[in-house]
Amino acid sequence: MKTLFISFDGMDGSGKGWAVQKLADRLRADGLKVWAGPPRAEVGSCYEQAKDPAGVPAYVERVISLRGRLAAEHDVVIWDRSPVTLIGWWGFGTDLVPVEELFEMLRDTFADISILLQPPLEVCRVRALRSDRPESKMAKTEAYFQAFADSTTRTVEFLKPRLGNRFVAFEDNEAAVEWAYQMVKRLDTHFDLHLTNACPLKCPTCCFGAGEGTKTEQAIDGRLRDIVDAGFAAGIREFHLMGGEPLTLGARLVELMRYIRERGGRTHLLTSGYNLQHADEILPLADAVFVSLDGPRDTHNRTRGLPIFDNACEFIRRAVSHGCKIRIGTVVSRQNISTAHQVVDVLAELGVSPRSLCWMNMSPTGGLFSQTHGDRAVSSAALDNYLAPEEWLGFVARLKNDESIRSLPWAKVEPAFSNRPENLGCELLQGKRRVMVMSDGSMYLCPMLTPLPSDSNILEGDPVAALVRLLSWSPDGSDPCEDGCQGGCLGYAKLFGNGTCDARCGNPCVASRLPERFRLSEALVRQGYRPMCPCRTVQVKDL
Repeated sequence: MKTLFISFDGMDGSGKGWAVQKLADRLRADGLKVWAGPPRAEVGSCYEQAKDPAGVPAYVERVISLRGRLAAEHDVVIWDRSPVTLIGWWGFGTDLVPVEELFEMLRDTFADISILLQPPLEVCRVRALRSDRPESKMAKTEAYFQAFADSTTRTVEFLKPRLGNRFVAFEDNEAAVEWAYQMVKRLDTHFDLHLTNACPLKCPTCCFGAGEGTKTEQAIDGRLRDIVDAGFAAGIREFHLMGGEPLTLGARLVELMRYIRERGGRTHLLTSGYNLQHADEILPLADAVFVSLDGPRDTHNRTRGLPIFDNACEFIRRAVSHGCKIRIGTVVSRQNISTAHQVVDVLAELGVSPRSLCWMNMSPTGGLFSQTHGDRAVSSAALDNYLAPEEWLGFVARLKNDESIRSLPWAKVEPAFSNRPENLGCELLQGKRRVMVMSDGSMYLCPMLTPLPSDSNILEGDPVAALVRLLSWSPDGSDPCEDGCQGGCLGYAKLFGNGTCDARCGNPCVASRLPERFRLSEALVRQGYRPMCPCRTVQVKDL
Protein backbone atom coordinates (compact mmCIF):
# COMPACT_ATOMS: atom_id res chain seq x y z
CA MET A 1 0.00 0.00 0.00
CA LYS A 2 1.06 3.61 -0.53
CA THR A 3 2.12 5.12 2.79
CA LEU A 4 -0.88 6.84 4.36
CA PHE A 5 -0.29 9.89 6.55
CA ILE A 6 -2.83 10.64 9.29
CA SER A 7 -2.63 13.47 11.80
CA PHE A 8 -4.41 14.24 15.05
CA ASP A 9 -4.50 17.86 16.18
CA GLY A 10 -6.28 19.74 18.91
CA MET A 11 -5.63 21.86 21.95
CA ASP A 12 -3.84 20.52 25.01
CA GLY A 13 -6.01 17.97 26.77
CA SER A 14 -7.93 17.04 23.63
CA GLY A 15 -6.61 13.47 23.75
CA LYS A 16 -4.25 13.49 20.75
CA GLY A 17 -1.68 11.21 22.34
CA TRP A 18 -4.32 8.66 23.35
CA ALA A 19 -5.87 8.68 19.87
CA VAL A 20 -2.50 8.30 18.13
CA GLN A 21 -1.50 5.35 20.31
CA LYS A 22 -4.91 3.67 20.12
CA LEU A 23 -5.00 3.83 16.32
CA ALA A 24 -1.37 2.69 16.04
CA ASP A 25 -2.01 -0.32 18.26
CA ARG A 26 -5.00 -1.43 16.17
CA LEU A 27 -3.15 -1.07 12.89
CA ARG A 28 -0.07 -2.88 14.17
CA ALA A 29 -2.31 -5.73 15.31
CA ASP A 30 -3.38 -5.98 11.65
CA GLY A 31 0.24 -6.44 10.61
CA LEU A 32 0.89 -2.92 9.29
CA LYS A 33 4.17 -1.08 9.78
CA VAL A 34 3.23 2.05 11.72
CA TRP A 35 5.20 5.09 12.87
CA ALA A 36 3.29 7.07 15.48
CA GLY A 37 4.06 10.03 17.69
CA PRO A 38 4.93 13.73 17.69
CA PRO A 39 7.41 14.74 14.98
CA ARG A 40 9.02 17.45 17.11
CA ALA A 41 12.03 15.28 18.04
CA GLU A 42 12.97 15.24 14.35
CA VAL A 43 11.84 18.66 13.16
CA GLY A 44 11.86 20.80 16.30
CA SER A 45 9.19 22.41 18.45
CA CYS A 46 6.63 24.59 16.71
CA TYR A 47 6.42 26.65 19.91
CA GLU A 48 10.15 27.38 19.88
CA GLN A 49 10.06 28.05 16.14
CA ALA A 50 7.38 30.70 16.78
CA LYS A 51 10.17 32.94 18.08
CA ASP A 52 12.00 32.90 14.72
CA PRO A 53 9.95 33.69 11.58
CA ALA A 54 13.06 33.47 9.40
CA GLY A 55 13.48 29.83 10.35
CA VAL A 56 10.06 28.70 9.13
CA PRO A 57 11.19 27.63 5.61
CA ALA A 58 13.92 25.43 7.12
CA TYR A 59 11.36 23.94 9.52
CA VAL A 60 9.10 23.06 6.59
CA GLU A 61 12.04 21.44 4.76
CA ARG A 62 12.70 19.27 7.81
CA VAL A 63 9.06 18.15 7.85
CA ILE A 64 9.18 17.24 4.14
CA SER A 65 12.44 15.34 4.65
CA LEU A 66 10.99 13.40 7.59
CA ARG A 67 7.90 12.49 5.55
CA GLY A 68 10.10 11.04 2.84
CA ARG A 69 12.14 8.93 5.26
CA LEU A 70 9.08 7.59 7.07
CA ALA A 71 7.24 6.81 3.82
CA ALA A 72 10.11 4.60 2.72
CA GLU A 73 9.77 2.32 5.76
CA HIS A 74 6.15 2.39 6.95
CA ASP A 75 2.62 1.63 5.74
CA VAL A 76 0.98 4.26 7.94
CA VAL A 77 2.40 7.36 9.65
CA ILE A 78 0.36 8.97 12.44
CA TRP A 79 1.39 12.48 13.54
CA ASP A 80 0.67 13.85 17.00
CA ARG A 81 0.28 17.45 15.81
CA SER A 82 0.72 18.50 12.20
CA PRO A 83 0.57 21.57 9.95
CA VAL A 84 -3.03 22.01 11.16
CA THR A 85 -1.60 23.13 14.49
CA LEU A 86 0.96 25.32 12.72
CA ILE A 87 -1.82 27.15 10.86
CA GLY A 88 -3.58 27.74 14.16
CA TRP A 89 -0.54 28.66 16.24
CA TRP A 90 1.67 30.48 13.74
CA GLY A 91 -1.07 31.84 11.48
CA PHE A 92 -3.74 32.87 13.95
CA GLY A 93 -2.25 32.49 17.44
CA THR A 94 1.04 34.39 17.09
CA ASP A 95 0.69 36.00 13.63
CA LEU A 96 4.17 34.68 12.91
CA VAL A 97 3.49 34.48 9.15
CA PRO A 98 0.46 35.73 7.17
CA VAL A 99 -1.88 32.75 7.12
CA GLU A 100 -2.35 32.57 3.33
CA GLU A 101 1.41 32.66 2.84
CA LEU A 102 1.84 30.06 5.56
CA PHE A 103 -0.69 27.72 3.95
CA GLU A 104 1.19 27.83 0.65
CA MET A 105 4.44 27.03 2.46
CA LEU A 106 2.83 24.06 4.23
CA ARG A 107 0.64 22.82 1.35
CA ASP A 108 2.80 19.74 0.65
CA THR A 109 3.15 18.76 4.31
CA PHE A 110 -0.49 18.17 5.28
CA ALA A 111 -1.48 14.59 6.05
CA ASP A 112 -3.68 12.59 3.68
CA ILE A 113 -6.27 12.72 6.46
CA SER A 114 -6.16 15.51 9.07
CA ILE A 115 -8.31 14.91 12.16
CA LEU A 116 -9.07 17.69 14.61
CA LEU A 117 -10.16 16.57 18.08
CA GLN A 118 -12.63 18.99 19.70
CA PRO A 119 -13.94 17.66 23.01
CA PRO A 120 -15.74 20.23 25.19
CA LEU A 121 -13.36 23.04 26.15
CA GLU A 122 -13.72 22.47 29.88
CA VAL A 123 -12.85 18.79 29.46
CA CYS A 124 -9.64 19.76 27.65
CA ARG A 125 -8.74 22.36 30.25
CA VAL A 126 -9.21 19.95 33.18
CA ARG A 127 -7.06 17.32 31.47
CA ALA A 128 -4.33 19.85 30.70
CA LEU A 129 -4.28 21.15 34.27
CA ARG A 130 -3.82 17.59 35.54
CA SER A 131 -1.02 16.79 33.10
CA ASP A 132 2.57 16.57 34.33
CA ARG A 133 4.00 16.73 30.83
CA PRO A 134 6.42 19.67 30.42
CA GLU A 135 4.90 20.63 27.10
CA SER A 136 1.54 21.18 28.85
CA LYS A 137 2.89 23.86 31.17
CA MET A 138 1.70 26.72 28.96
CA ALA A 139 -1.80 25.29 28.90
CA LYS A 140 -2.05 25.84 32.65
CA THR A 141 -2.61 29.54 32.00
CA GLU A 142 -6.13 30.57 31.16
CA ALA A 143 -4.96 33.15 28.62
CA TYR A 144 -3.06 30.52 26.62
CA PHE A 145 -6.00 28.15 26.70
CA GLN A 146 -8.47 30.76 25.47
CA ALA A 147 -6.08 31.90 22.73
CA PHE A 148 -5.72 28.29 21.53
CA ALA A 149 -9.49 27.84 21.51
CA ASP A 150 -9.97 31.01 19.46
CA SER A 151 -7.24 30.08 16.98
CA THR A 152 -8.73 26.59 16.59
CA THR A 153 -12.09 28.04 15.56
CA ARG A 154 -10.42 30.27 12.98
CA THR A 155 -8.28 27.35 11.77
CA VAL A 156 -11.36 25.22 11.07
CA GLU A 157 -12.99 28.05 9.12
CA PHE A 158 -9.79 28.57 7.13
CA LEU A 159 -8.80 24.98 6.37
CA LYS A 160 -12.12 23.31 5.66
CA PRO A 161 -12.68 24.93 2.24
CA ARG A 162 -9.01 24.40 1.35
CA LEU A 163 -8.47 20.81 2.46
CA GLY A 164 -12.09 19.80 1.99
CA ASN A 165 -12.67 16.10 2.47
CA ARG A 166 -9.18 15.52 3.86
CA PHE A 167 -10.00 17.54 7.00
CA VAL A 168 -12.51 16.26 9.58
CA ALA A 169 -13.35 17.19 13.17
CA PHE A 170 -14.65 15.00 16.00
CA GLU A 171 -15.86 15.73 19.52
CA ASP A 172 -15.69 12.04 20.47
CA ASN A 173 -12.13 10.67 20.47
CA GLU A 174 -13.19 7.02 20.28
CA ALA A 175 -15.37 7.80 17.27
CA ALA A 176 -12.41 9.58 15.64
CA VAL A 177 -10.13 6.56 16.13
CA GLU A 178 -12.76 4.14 14.80
CA TRP A 179 -13.37 6.35 11.76
CA ALA A 180 -9.64 6.64 11.07
CA TYR A 181 -9.19 2.87 11.42
CA GLN A 182 -11.97 2.18 8.92
CA MET A 183 -10.49 4.77 6.55
CA VAL A 184 -7.11 3.00 6.61
CA LYS A 185 -8.80 -0.28 5.75
CA ARG A 186 -10.76 1.36 2.91
CA LEU A 187 -7.77 3.23 1.54
CA ASP A 188 -5.48 0.20 1.42
CA THR A 189 -4.01 -0.19 -2.04
CA HIS A 190 -5.20 -3.08 -4.13
CA PHE A 191 -4.98 -3.95 -7.77
CA ASP A 192 -8.12 -4.36 -9.88
CA LEU A 193 -7.00 -6.38 -12.90
CA HIS A 194 -9.68 -6.57 -15.60
CA LEU A 195 -8.63 -9.77 -17.29
CA THR A 196 -11.13 -9.39 -20.10
CA ASN A 197 -14.04 -7.28 -21.22
CA ALA A 198 -15.87 -10.35 -22.51
CA CYS A 199 -19.03 -11.40 -20.69
CA PRO A 200 -21.94 -13.60 -21.79
CA LEU A 201 -24.39 -11.52 -19.75
CA LYS A 202 -26.03 -8.26 -20.75
CA CYS A 203 -26.55 -6.53 -17.42
CA PRO A 204 -27.82 -2.95 -17.89
CA THR A 205 -26.28 -2.03 -14.53
CA CYS A 206 -22.71 -3.04 -15.45
CA CYS A 207 -20.41 -0.17 -14.46
CA PHE A 208 -17.76 -1.24 -16.98
CA GLY A 209 -19.85 -1.77 -20.10
CA ALA A 210 -18.68 -5.39 -20.30
CA GLY A 211 -19.37 -7.38 -23.44
CA GLU A 212 -19.12 -4.37 -25.75
CA GLY A 213 -17.22 -5.52 -28.81
CA THR A 214 -14.06 -7.59 -29.04
CA LYS A 215 -11.42 -5.25 -30.43
CA THR A 216 -9.64 -4.88 -27.06
CA GLU A 217 -10.24 -8.40 -25.81
CA GLN A 218 -6.74 -9.70 -26.44
CA ALA A 219 -4.86 -6.52 -25.53
CA ILE A 220 -3.42 -7.80 -22.23
CA ASP A 221 -3.67 -11.49 -23.09
CA GLY A 222 -0.16 -12.96 -22.96
CA ARG A 223 1.03 -10.13 -20.68
CA LEU A 224 -0.89 -11.06 -17.53
CA ARG A 225 2.12 -12.44 -15.66
CA ASP A 226 4.17 -9.39 -16.62
CA ILE A 227 1.44 -7.13 -15.23
CA VAL A 228 1.19 -9.15 -12.00
CA ASP A 229 4.99 -9.01 -11.65
CA ALA A 230 4.82 -5.23 -12.06
CA GLY A 231 2.22 -5.12 -9.29
CA PHE A 232 4.48 -7.03 -6.93
CA ALA A 233 7.41 -4.77 -7.83
CA ALA A 234 5.28 -1.72 -7.00
CA GLY A 235 4.53 -3.14 -3.54
CA ILE A 236 1.04 -4.52 -4.20
CA ARG A 237 0.10 -7.85 -2.64
CA GLU A 238 -3.67 -8.06 -3.19
CA PHE A 239 -5.03 -8.64 -6.70
CA HIS A 240 -8.71 -8.32 -7.51
CA LEU A 241 -9.36 -10.39 -10.64
CA MET A 242 -12.37 -9.20 -12.56
CA GLY A 243 -13.77 -8.40 -15.98
CA GLY A 244 -15.98 -8.53 -17.86
CA GLU A 245 -16.41 -12.02 -16.53
CA PRO A 246 -13.11 -13.66 -15.46
CA LEU A 247 -14.65 -17.15 -15.57
CA THR A 248 -14.60 -16.89 -19.39
CA LEU A 249 -10.83 -17.45 -19.20
CA GLY A 250 -11.32 -20.96 -17.83
CA ALA A 251 -8.01 -22.79 -17.24
CA ARG A 252 -6.00 -19.60 -17.86
CA LEU A 253 -7.66 -18.03 -14.82
CA VAL A 254 -6.62 -21.03 -12.71
CA GLU A 255 -3.01 -20.69 -13.90
CA LEU A 256 -2.89 -16.96 -13.12
CA MET A 257 -4.36 -17.38 -9.63
CA ARG A 258 -1.89 -20.17 -8.89
CA TYR A 259 0.98 -17.93 -10.03
CA ILE A 260 -0.12 -15.08 -7.73
CA ARG A 261 -0.41 -17.50 -4.82
CA GLU A 262 3.04 -18.95 -5.49
CA ARG A 263 4.49 -15.44 -5.36
CA GLY A 264 2.89 -14.82 -1.96
CA GLY A 265 0.01 -12.66 -3.13
CA ARG A 266 -3.68 -12.68 -2.27
CA THR A 267 -6.48 -13.06 -4.80
CA HIS A 268 -10.00 -11.71 -4.68
CA LEU A 269 -12.25 -12.96 -7.47
CA LEU A 270 -15.17 -10.82 -8.68
CA THR A 271 -17.66 -12.85 -10.69
CA SER A 272 -21.28 -13.54 -11.53
CA GLY A 273 -20.71 -17.24 -10.81
CA TYR A 274 -22.50 -18.08 -14.04
CA ASN A 275 -20.31 -21.08 -14.91
CA LEU A 276 -19.26 -23.93 -12.60
CA GLN A 277 -16.89 -25.69 -15.01
CA HIS A 278 -13.64 -24.72 -13.24
CA ALA A 279 -15.12 -23.71 -9.87
CA ASP A 280 -13.42 -26.44 -7.84
CA GLU A 281 -10.02 -25.52 -9.31
CA ILE A 282 -10.48 -21.77 -8.93
CA LEU A 283 -11.97 -21.51 -5.45
CA PRO A 284 -9.11 -23.17 -3.49
CA LEU A 285 -6.86 -20.43 -4.92
CA ALA A 286 -9.13 -17.52 -3.92
CA ASP A 287 -8.78 -15.73 -0.59
CA ALA A 288 -12.10 -13.98 -1.16
CA VAL A 289 -14.92 -14.17 -3.67
CA PHE A 290 -17.34 -11.38 -4.59
CA VAL A 291 -20.53 -12.65 -6.26
CA SER A 292 -23.32 -10.49 -7.67
CA LEU A 293 -26.92 -11.22 -6.62
CA ASP A 294 -29.68 -8.86 -7.71
CA GLY A 295 -32.56 -10.45 -5.79
CA PRO A 296 -34.57 -13.68 -5.79
CA ARG A 297 -34.49 -16.06 -8.78
CA ASP A 298 -36.88 -14.27 -11.12
CA THR A 299 -35.36 -10.86 -10.47
CA HIS A 300 -31.79 -12.06 -10.84
CA ASN A 301 -32.39 -13.95 -14.07
CA ARG A 302 -34.23 -10.97 -15.57
CA THR A 303 -31.55 -8.41 -14.72
CA ARG A 304 -28.72 -10.70 -15.88
CA GLY A 305 -30.37 -11.61 -19.15
CA LEU A 306 -29.74 -15.35 -18.69
CA PRO A 307 -31.08 -17.96 -16.21
CA ILE A 308 -27.92 -18.08 -14.06
CA PHE A 309 -29.43 -17.77 -10.56
CA ASP A 310 -29.00 -21.45 -9.63
CA ASN A 311 -25.38 -21.51 -10.81
CA ALA A 312 -24.59 -18.32 -8.87
CA CYS A 313 -26.03 -19.84 -5.69
CA GLU A 314 -24.08 -23.07 -6.20
CA PHE A 315 -20.90 -21.06 -6.81
CA ILE A 316 -21.45 -19.36 -3.45
CA ARG A 317 -22.00 -22.70 -1.71
CA ARG A 318 -18.79 -24.12 -3.14
CA ALA A 319 -16.85 -20.99 -2.21
CA VAL A 320 -17.97 -21.43 1.38
CA SER A 321 -16.94 -25.11 1.35
CA HIS A 322 -13.46 -24.10 0.13
CA GLY A 323 -13.07 -21.59 2.97
CA CYS A 324 -13.27 -18.41 0.89
CA LYS A 325 -14.38 -15.12 2.39
CA ILE A 326 -17.71 -14.38 0.75
CA ARG A 327 -18.83 -10.93 -0.28
CA ILE A 328 -22.15 -10.31 -2.02
CA GLY A 329 -22.94 -7.24 -4.10
CA THR A 330 -26.41 -6.11 -5.11
CA VAL A 331 -26.67 -3.28 -7.65
CA VAL A 332 -30.00 -1.52 -7.18
CA SER A 333 -31.79 0.01 -10.15
CA ARG A 334 -35.36 0.46 -11.31
CA GLN A 335 -35.32 -3.16 -12.43
CA ASN A 336 -34.95 -4.59 -8.91
CA ILE A 337 -35.59 -1.82 -6.36
CA SER A 338 -38.72 -3.60 -5.10
CA THR A 339 -37.00 -6.95 -4.50
CA ALA A 340 -33.30 -6.17 -3.92
CA HIS A 341 -33.70 -6.43 -0.14
CA GLN A 342 -34.72 -10.08 -0.57
CA VAL A 343 -31.09 -11.05 -1.20
CA VAL A 344 -31.00 -11.49 2.58
CA ASP A 345 -33.63 -14.23 2.24
CA VAL A 346 -31.66 -15.92 -0.56
CA LEU A 347 -28.57 -16.08 1.65
CA ALA A 348 -30.64 -17.44 4.54
CA GLU A 349 -31.95 -20.24 2.34
CA LEU A 350 -28.37 -21.04 1.32
CA GLY A 351 -27.30 -21.05 4.96
CA VAL A 352 -24.59 -18.48 4.19
CA SER A 353 -23.44 -15.61 6.40
CA PRO A 354 -21.13 -13.60 4.12
CA ARG A 355 -18.29 -11.36 5.19
CA SER A 356 -20.43 -8.58 3.74
CA LEU A 357 -23.56 -7.95 1.69
CA CYS A 358 -23.57 -4.51 0.11
CA TRP A 359 -26.43 -2.79 -1.70
CA MET A 360 -25.03 -0.40 -4.31
CA ASN A 361 -26.66 2.46 -6.14
CA MET A 362 -26.35 1.93 -9.90
CA SER A 363 -23.21 3.75 -11.03
CA PRO A 364 -23.47 5.66 -14.34
CA THR A 365 -20.11 4.65 -15.79
CA GLY A 366 -20.66 1.64 -18.06
CA GLY A 367 -24.01 1.19 -19.74
CA LEU A 368 -24.79 4.89 -19.35
CA PHE A 369 -22.20 5.69 -22.01
CA SER A 370 -22.27 4.38 -25.57
CA GLN A 371 -18.77 2.94 -25.13
CA THR A 372 -16.00 3.03 -22.56
CA HIS A 373 -12.68 4.90 -22.63
CA GLY A 374 -13.43 8.14 -24.33
CA ASP A 375 -16.95 8.48 -25.76
CA ARG A 376 -18.87 10.67 -23.30
CA ALA A 377 -22.18 10.56 -25.17
CA VAL A 378 -24.82 9.72 -22.58
CA SER A 379 -27.22 6.93 -23.46
CA SER A 380 -30.72 8.12 -22.59
CA ALA A 381 -31.99 4.54 -22.58
CA ALA A 382 -29.60 3.64 -19.76
CA LEU A 383 -30.99 6.49 -17.67
CA ASP A 384 -34.28 4.60 -17.52
CA ASN A 385 -32.67 2.29 -14.95
CA TYR A 386 -30.92 5.01 -12.96
CA LEU A 387 -32.52 6.05 -9.65
CA ALA A 388 -33.23 9.61 -8.58
CA PRO A 389 -31.74 10.59 -5.19
CA GLU A 390 -35.15 10.48 -3.49
CA GLU A 391 -35.77 6.96 -4.81
CA TRP A 392 -32.40 5.68 -3.68
CA LEU A 393 -32.58 7.34 -0.25
CA GLY A 394 -36.07 5.86 0.15
CA PHE A 395 -34.63 2.39 -0.47
CA VAL A 396 -31.81 3.05 2.01
CA ALA A 397 -34.37 4.18 4.60
CA ARG A 398 -36.32 0.93 4.14
CA LEU A 399 -33.14 -1.05 4.83
CA LYS A 400 -32.48 1.05 7.91
CA ASN A 401 -36.01 0.58 9.25
CA ASP A 402 -36.07 -3.20 8.68
CA GLU A 403 -34.84 -4.61 11.97
CA SER A 404 -34.19 -8.03 10.42
CA ILE A 405 -31.65 -6.35 8.09
CA ARG A 406 -30.40 -3.70 10.49
CA SER A 407 -29.43 -6.41 13.00
CA LEU A 408 -27.12 -8.16 10.53
CA PRO A 409 -23.49 -7.18 11.27
CA TRP A 410 -22.49 -7.85 7.66
CA ALA A 411 -25.25 -5.80 5.99
CA LYS A 412 -23.79 -2.72 4.26
CA VAL A 413 -24.89 -0.09 1.80
CA GLU A 414 -23.24 2.52 -0.40
CA PRO A 415 -25.34 5.51 0.70
CA ALA A 416 -24.32 7.75 -2.27
CA PHE A 417 -25.71 10.75 -0.36
CA SER A 418 -25.39 11.71 3.30
CA ASN A 419 -25.99 14.53 5.76
CA ARG A 420 -23.25 13.28 8.11
CA PRO A 421 -19.93 15.07 7.59
CA GLU A 422 -17.89 12.01 8.58
CA ASN A 423 -19.41 10.05 5.67
CA LEU A 424 -18.67 12.63 3.00
CA GLY A 425 -15.73 12.90 0.73
CA CYS A 426 -14.11 11.48 -2.36
CA GLU A 427 -11.91 8.54 -1.34
CA LEU A 428 -9.58 9.27 -4.23
CA LEU A 429 -9.01 12.79 -2.90
CA GLN A 430 -8.51 11.34 0.58
CA GLY A 431 -5.73 9.01 -0.56
CA LYS A 432 -7.44 5.88 -1.89
CA ARG A 433 -5.16 3.93 -4.22
CA ARG A 434 -7.26 1.47 -6.19
CA VAL A 435 -5.07 0.70 -9.17
CA MET A 436 -7.20 -0.44 -12.09
CA VAL A 437 -5.83 -1.98 -15.27
CA MET A 438 -8.49 -2.48 -17.90
CA SER A 439 -8.50 -5.19 -20.57
CA ASP A 440 -6.96 -2.78 -23.10
CA GLY A 441 -4.14 -1.87 -20.70
CA SER A 442 -5.49 1.57 -19.79
CA MET A 443 -4.96 2.51 -16.14
CA TYR A 444 -7.13 4.34 -13.62
CA LEU A 445 -7.31 5.10 -9.90
CA CYS A 446 -11.09 4.92 -9.61
CA PRO A 447 -13.90 3.05 -11.42
CA MET A 448 -15.80 6.31 -11.78
CA LEU A 449 -13.10 7.57 -14.16
CA THR A 450 -13.05 4.60 -16.54
CA PRO A 451 -15.31 6.14 -19.23
CA LEU A 452 -12.70 8.89 -19.67
CA PRO A 453 -9.54 8.61 -21.77
CA SER A 454 -6.66 7.25 -19.72
CA ASP A 455 -3.41 9.15 -19.24
CA SER A 456 -1.36 5.93 -19.13
CA ASN A 457 -1.29 2.39 -20.44
CA ILE A 458 0.56 -0.43 -18.73
CA LEU A 459 1.38 -2.04 -22.08
CA GLU A 460 3.35 1.00 -23.23
CA GLY A 461 6.89 1.08 -21.89
CA ASP A 462 7.97 -0.15 -18.45
CA PRO A 463 4.88 -1.50 -16.58
CA VAL A 464 6.52 -1.02 -13.17
CA ALA A 465 7.28 2.62 -13.91
CA ALA A 466 3.71 3.12 -15.14
CA LEU A 467 2.29 1.73 -11.89
CA VAL A 468 4.63 3.76 -9.70
CA ARG A 469 3.66 6.96 -11.55
CA LEU A 470 -0.01 6.22 -11.01
CA LEU A 471 0.51 5.40 -7.32
CA SER A 472 2.45 8.64 -6.88
CA TRP A 473 -0.54 10.78 -7.89
CA SER A 474 -1.63 13.12 -5.12
CA PRO A 475 -4.62 15.44 -4.79
CA ASP A 476 -3.89 19.13 -5.02
CA GLY A 477 -5.21 19.75 -1.52
CA SER A 478 -8.24 21.75 -2.61
CA ASP A 479 -11.90 21.04 -2.05
CA PRO A 480 -13.56 19.66 -5.21
CA CYS A 481 -16.16 22.42 -4.95
CA GLU A 482 -15.24 26.08 -4.82
CA ASP A 483 -18.26 26.78 -2.62
CA GLY A 484 -16.98 24.43 0.09
CA CYS A 485 -19.30 21.48 -0.61
CA GLN A 486 -17.95 18.68 1.58
CA GLY A 487 -19.38 15.87 -0.46
CA GLY A 488 -18.50 14.94 -3.91
CA CYS A 489 -16.90 12.52 -6.29
CA LEU A 490 -14.16 13.48 -8.70
CA GLY A 491 -15.61 11.08 -11.27
CA TYR A 492 -19.06 12.69 -11.24
CA ALA A 493 -17.38 16.08 -11.51
CA LYS A 494 -15.37 15.11 -14.58
CA LEU A 495 -18.05 12.99 -16.29
CA PHE A 496 -21.05 15.24 -15.85
CA GLY A 497 -19.94 18.53 -14.39
CA ASN A 498 -17.37 21.27 -14.76
CA GLY A 499 -14.54 19.11 -13.43
CA THR A 500 -14.44 20.76 -9.99
CA CYS A 501 -17.77 19.87 -8.39
CA ASP A 502 -19.94 16.76 -8.18
CA ALA A 503 -22.75 17.00 -10.72
CA ARG A 504 -25.23 15.47 -8.25
CA CYS A 505 -24.98 18.15 -5.59
CA GLY A 506 -27.63 20.43 -7.05
CA ASN A 507 -25.86 23.66 -6.09
CA PRO A 508 -25.75 26.60 -8.52
CA CYS A 509 -21.99 26.18 -8.99
CA VAL A 510 -22.53 23.00 -11.01
CA ALA A 511 -22.69 23.02 -14.79
CA SER A 512 -24.20 19.57 -15.07
CA ARG A 513 -24.89 17.27 -17.99
CA LEU A 514 -26.76 15.00 -15.58
CA PRO A 515 -30.54 15.58 -15.92
CA GLU A 516 -31.96 17.60 -13.04
CA ARG A 517 -34.11 14.75 -11.72
CA PHE A 518 -30.93 12.85 -10.83
CA ARG A 519 -29.50 15.70 -8.78
CA LEU A 520 -30.22 16.49 -5.15
CA SER A 521 -33.38 18.49 -4.74
CA GLU A 522 -33.48 21.78 -2.86
CA ALA A 523 -35.38 20.04 -0.06
CA LEU A 524 -32.61 17.44 0.42
CA VAL A 525 -29.90 20.12 0.22
CA ARG A 526 -31.69 22.08 2.98
CA GLN A 527 -31.61 18.91 5.10
CA GLY A 528 -27.84 18.91 4.75
CA TYR A 529 -27.54 16.13 2.16
CA ARG A 530 -24.53 16.15 -0.12
CA PRO A 531 -23.23 13.60 -2.63
CA MET A 532 -20.55 11.29 -1.26
CA CYS A 533 -18.09 8.85 -2.77
CA PRO A 534 -20.22 6.21 -4.56
CA CYS A 535 -17.68 3.54 -3.56
CA ARG A 536 -17.86 4.21 0.19
CA THR A 537 -19.79 1.72 2.29
CA VAL A 538 -21.55 2.12 5.63
CA GLN A 539 -23.02 -0.60 7.80
CA VAL A 540 -26.82 -0.51 7.76
CA LYS A 541 -26.86 -0.45 11.56
CA ASP A 542 -24.82 2.77 11.49
CA LEU A 543 -27.08 4.69 9.09
